[in-house]
Amino acid sequence: MPMFRRLLILSVLVAGFFPASLCAQKEFERDNRGDWSVTLPVRPKLSGDLTVAERAEATTWINNCLELFHKMPLLNDPRGFRVIVYASAHPGNLDDDATEGRAEHVIGAVQLNLASYEKTASGITPVESDSAASIQIAVNDLVPVFGGGSHATSSDQIADFRLGIPPPDGTIHGFPVYDRWVVIQKNDTQLFAPVSRGDYLKYRLEKAEASLAEIQKRAANAQLHSAAVPAEAATSTRDQIQAAIDAQANTVQQLKQQSEELSPDDAKLATTLSDTGETGAVQFS
Repeated sequence: MPMFRRLLILSVLVAGFFPASLCAQKEFERDNRGDWSVTLPVRPKLSGDLTVAERAEATTWINNCLELFHKMPLLNDPRGFRVIVYASAHPGNLDDDATEGRAEHVIGAVQLNLASYEKTASGITPVESDSAASIQIAVNDLVPVFGGGSHATSSDQIADFRLGIPPPDGTIHGFPVYDRWVVIQKNDTQLFAPVSRGDYLKYRLEKAEASLAEIQKRAANAQLHSAAVPAEAATSTRDQIQAAIDAQANTVQQLKQQSEELSPDDAKLATTLSDTGETGAVQFS
């Protein structure tokens, strides 16, 4: 079952004030006394297979977080904007929700949109599309910060392979900042662990063997339906499929050979990729 362990807290995306995005035709009521869209404590949107205890703990954490923001002078008595609150939690793994078979935790999200008050035909009203700022808190979720650098993995991998993870852009109170996200961890466990060459070759070989099996399956299906296809077209299709099978089989063979020839010391080295050779073997740099 998923556990609500705050292994990782990603906060805070603050989208500051953007005067350049304001249109001259609009009248912003900056002195209008604002409020919050909800009264604390809130009932967050909880989804997925969460136990009663997990739902209670997630609700408590979310409201503790919101209470901290509610006490801030700027947000406690907002002027010129309404604080619109979104809060949710669901089970998932630390990388993404598309991959099955990994350890699950409760992923939490809190977002505060500071919707600016505007003078409209209906009177003075907060317009969320003209929010002066957005504050986001993500718990146990790497996707908002590093999702774009993810390398596809199979479902039996314990985590995503990620390429080109950038170094922090700086620090705030000692915590690393990536773009506009401040990453706060519960402990000193590193976010990313190097992938060994041995493990990476094993992964590439499994993927290559799965691709070969898929091509062979397509070849068998094509053979079953070849009677309904003109002889010349059927021959061309068989030749193309056979060429694909031969090429993929060669890739599998090259990866097997490369794995067998890898020394125990080299197998422990961290993976730094250069390119994939014409034979399908992995080129380490």
